[in-house]
Formats: sequence, structure tokens, C-alpha cells
Amino acid sequence: NGEPIFWPQPYEQLVKVFKSAGHEREARLMAIAKQDAYRDYLRRHAQAHPDDKRRLNRLWLWLIGKLIRYGYEPWRIIWPVIFVLAMGWLVFFKADHDGQMAPAKERVYMHACFDPGGRGDCADWSVREHKWRKDWEFRLPEAYPGFTSLVYSLDTFFPIVDLHQESNWNPINTGVWGGFFRLYLWLHIALGWILTTIGVIGFTGVIKKD
Repeated sequence: NGEPIFWPQPYEQLVKVFKSAGHEREARLMAIAKQDAYRDYLRRHAQAHPDDKRRLNRLWLWLIGKLIRYGYEPWRIIWPVIFVLAMGWLVFFKADHDGQMAPAKERVYMHACFDPGGRGDCADWSVREHKWRKDWEFRLPEAYPGFTSLVYSLDTFFPIVDLHQESNWNPINTGVWGGFFRLYLWLHIALGWILTTIGVIGFTGVIKKD
């Protein structure tokens, strides 16, 4: 009747045969092929049954299939992580170059000493001249950390890491590129959560494998 069918037994039997013969690589590839076949079955089943509710399940299998081969090759996650970190480095470097990165602490940018022409007890504040924009300068407390695009990319990507960049600097939502930098920051943070979660799941063996 054309109903999609998935038979896992042949794959599982071959995995056992390869493992008993000491062919770990072949066993791993066969286990991956089983998951690929199951994902294809879910796709065909969804096409045959429009009311299929397993969209999230299919998306999850697609993600872990592409990124860590269903947990059998967790080291693959390293490459997309490096790519996103490098992309963030470039984007945040561009933001800094254009003078679109500003202090995130309200107690700093609302302070009278923040403006180089402001008056008050500013003995512990110093003028930070922008490296590229000569018209963009401000005063910051001596102990306030400077902005570093690579460290900012790392800090905003990894959820648990605190390198004192994300908490002290934010893109300014002004100008032609301002909105883009802010949107990219949100995307960068979201990708960090997704990729690190999948990486932890892969390396800790949480995903059930044959």
C-alpha cells in the first residue's frame, strides 16, 4: 500500500557482526547508516501523513546527524564551533572598528565623567580614544576592562564562561550597522547554546547508541 517501512534489525545485526570481528569503524558507520535510514523513514512518513506531529523529532535527528553523526562522531562539532567563533570575531571586530561597541554598565555610561567634557570628581577616570574613529572617545574608570573582539566572541558564545566582556560591552543599536550587530549578537548567543549543548551531549554519551 506504499506505507513507509523501517527495519532496524539488519543494521543492528551487521553492527554486532562488525564489532565481534573487531571492525569498530565499520560498526560505527553501519550504526550511522541505521540512523540515516530511520530519519529518511520519518521524512517519508511525514509526507504520507500530513498530520504527523514529529517535526521536532525530525529536526533534532537532522541536527545531531549533521553535527555529531548521532553521537558516534562527536568531534565533528569542533568545526562549526570554530566557524561561529571566527565569524563572531570578525563581526565584533567590525563593530569595534565602526565605534559600535559601548560600555554596558549603566552606572558608567550615565555617569557625568563618561563624557570627556563632563565635570565632577573624575580622578579615577581616563579618556579612551577609539583606535579607528577619532570622533569617538569617552572616559571610563581606570579598572574598566577594554574591549577585545576575539574574547568577546568566546565570552558570548560559551554559556557558562565569564571573561568579563559580555557583561561590560554591548553593540550600540544605532546607525546603518547598529541593528545588524545587535541581531548578530543574539544569533551568536543562540548558536553558542545550541552547539555547546549538542557537543556536551555527544561527548558525554547521553545519546543512546548501539
